[in-house]
Amino acid sequence: MRLDSFQKIEPELIRKLKLAGINSIESLAIISPVDISKILEIEIDEAVSICNKAAIELEESGKISRSSLIERNDRSSHNRSYIKTGSQELDQLFGGNGIETKAITQFYGRSATGKTQICHTLCVTVQQLQNSYKTIYLDTEGTFRAERIAEIAKARGLDPSKALQNVRCIQPLNSARFESILQQDLLLQLNQENDIKLLVIDSIINPYRAEYSGRGMLSQRQSRLSKVMHLLQQIARVHDVAVVITNQVHTSVDGYSYCLADSDRPMGGNVITHTSTFIIRLKGNSSYLMAEMKKSPCYPETVKCFGINEGGVGDISHGHMD
Repeated sequence: MRLDSFQKIEPELIRKLKLAGINSIESLAIISPVDISKILEIEIDEAVSICNKAAIELEESGKISRSSLIERNDRSSHNRSYIKTGSQELDQLFGGNGIETKAITQFYGRSATGKTQICHTLCVTVQQLQNSYKTIYLDTEGTFRAERIAEIAKARGLDPSKALQNVRCIQPLNSARFESILQQDLLLQLNQENDIKLLVIDSIINPYRAEYSGRGMLSQRQSRLSKVMHLLQQIARVHDVAVVITNQVHTSVDGYSYCLADSDRPMGGNVITHTSTFIIRLKGNSSYLMAEMKKSPCYPETVKCFGINEGGVGDISHGHMD
């Protein structure tokens, strides 16, 4: 919805917002009042009022639901889409549906546990849902491979070149660029196109782990992560996008937890944990991988097994595992 059509704020404020790259009512509703107050050079209370008016405008237009209660009690409703993972077993973690839109799904685990392979596979399976659906892939670790997307697409009966055209990979150099992509570039694309259905971030913690290292920087890191995760929540809901993030782990080394099988913990602490709708822990090796649902508002904590093959993620009983 174009910002020019928003009649509940003054034209001069609209002009300033557009100069800052905010061109839609959706973007205005998503961005925090603190940022809006800085952009418009107004008091925070006035910024809160403007953001609230934008949210109400989206509700009245039907862009987002007025009733959060209905949404929570009906996760299979018509206003959600589901992206298959490529493995029926892995889909069973999500009630057989797959990865849902309007939600953040976090996969965490050690190296070589299938995180990036899941992301690559989803880039293709989202196109099997509808061939015009596109993916924005933020690759913060340098592990994205276009040839792998082509291989998965070919194995799944899709045209590799067309599949690649629907995947846009961006590799931010640092956390500052990562945040500006989310706050500006991504919002602009989402407002211009209706076919972006999947946002992948592989991984969410990597831009911050090196730049904000040490206990002295922990508060700053968590503050920035909190802002990013809140923005991702809003993007998922307002734009009906499935947000998939991967996360690294740290291992507890105290005398008690070191002996536990569940000693691996996702990075980012409560900031990432609380804002992720679903959290799945991955473990194993390339031929036999396990996924465990650790957090879900609607599915039980179960464990499923899957593997990796030419077609990406798949069931172990099907095909040759690499």
